[in-house]
Amino acid sequence: MKLLQVDKHRNGVWGIGFYVAIIQGEETDDEEINNKKFLVTEYPEEENNTGGLLTSVICLDLLQGEAATIKFGVNSWRPETFHDFMLDVAIPEFEKQRELELQKFIESRNAKTQEESDE
Repeated sequence: MKLLQVDKHRNGVWGIGFYVAIIQGEETDDEEINNKKFLVTEYPEEENNTGGLLTSVICLDLLQGEAATIKFGVNSWRPETFHDFMLDVAIPEFEKQRELELQKFIESRNAKTQEESDE
C-alpha cells in the first residue's frame, strides 16, 4: 500500500477527531485492492467500546461516473489491512509532518520576536 494523503479532521465543534487518508492499493495479497484508491478513516481507540475496529474504508474508484456505488458487498472492504496501515504508516506520518510544521512555526515566531526586540 502507498500513502497518498493523510490528515486529521473533526466534524463540527462536538465531533470526535479522526484521521483520514487516501491510500493506493499496491503489492497486497488481495488482487481486489491492488491498483485502486481508497478513502480510509480511523477513529481513536479510546472511542471504541465495541471491541471492533474503528476503521472505515471506501473505494474512491467505485464512486466515479454513472456506475458509482456505495452498495454493501460491492464497495465493501475488510478493515484489518487498512487499520494496520493507518496505525503503522499513515498516522505516524501525519504526526511527524505536524511536528515539523509546528517546529517551523515556532522558529519563525522566535525569529520575528527576536527582530522586534532588536529594533
